[in-house]
Amino acid sequence: MDTAIKSRKSSLHNWLFGLTLFALCAGIVLSILAWMNICSETCAAGHKYRLYGIAFEPIGVLFFCITLLTFIFSRFYSELRILGSAMVFGALGAEVTFTYAQKAVIGHWCPICLSIASTVLIVVLLLIIGYIQNLYVSLTQNDKGGTMKSYFKAFGAIVMITAGFLFSHMGFAKFNQLHAVETELKDKLGFGGKDTKLEVFIFTDWKCPSCRKIEPALESALPKIMEKAKVIFVDLPIHDESLNFTPFNLSFMINNKKEYFKLRNMLEKISLKTDTPTEEEVTEGAKKLGVTYKQLNYADVASGIKYFDHLATQFDLAKTPAIVIVNSSNKKGKKLFGSEISEKAILNTLDTLKSK
Repeated sequence: MDTAIKSRKSSLHNWLFGLTLFALCAGIVLSILAWMNICSETCAAGHKYRLYGIAFEPIGVLFFCITLLTFIFSRFYSELRILGSAMVFGALGAEVTFTYAQKAVIGHWCPICLSIASTVLIVVLLLIIGYIQNLYVSLTQNDKGGTMKSYFKAFGAIVMITAGFLFSHMGFAKFNQLHAVETELKDKLGFGGKDTKLEVFIFTDWKCPSCRKIEPALESALPKIMEKAKVIFVDLPIHDESLNFTPFNLSFMINNKKEYFKLRNMLEKISLKTDTPTEEEVTEGAKKLGVTYKQLNYADVASGIKYFDHLATQFDLAKTPAIVIVNSSNKKGKKLFGSEISEKAILNTLDTLKSK
């Protein structure tokens, strides 16, 4: 290859490399700004969307950081340039999805998001300029191997853009905050099987005489039930004063799972004496059982009550005691009320729903 051509090629590649690193650094800064929500009000709706359940901002920061390091080390390991280029072209395909979604789905343009997309586009253009330069040199020198290599890179770029578009299109969705809260609360409040699709929701009211009658039978049956399903106790306040016990019940379910049934019995005894339990009464009762009562903050209590209300609405329940048994994978289920509730009925229902 002519020395002058080599010199021009090296100089251009150095410029392109430097501009690429600068653009990737700009992408990191813009992604951090987006993560900090430094944006206009019109951008707020965009923050409600996720990529496979993950917020876009940390994904952006991670992507630009990894890509920047990949290009830096490609100076020492040439194979990394192929990886970095593939990541950038894939990101361009993803940005096509995100940019389209801003207008067609979200309905607002986000300046920072558009700037991030522009940054990716700039890096792609810089890579394309480098490819064109290599192709030009190969054609000029009649280098068939170099020419085929350039064509192969072009085909690979198209493949990565398509893959990035499809991957992001399938994973782009609005963040379901209620579902996320439900999942988190279900894990916190649940007893028993964690890897099962069977769920048993036990709806009771602290002032309900019929609910008290089934408690002993439930307690003896729960070990067998928890071997097959996740169990969640739900406060369904048929009597308004029953709500006064919910903050304590939530705390015990979250913080004291091992001692929960003893604490539940203690709380039930207090409910026989008063409609308005005090923190001192509950703390003293828990202390006798060797437990330190931990008060939940208002937000956690509010989320728990909202979750209980949602479950009651979802299963269309307005009376207690009631047990709802559900297979979460196929949405099949059965309700048991009052005298229908027994260990045998619950276990038989679990076996039936498991086989469906």
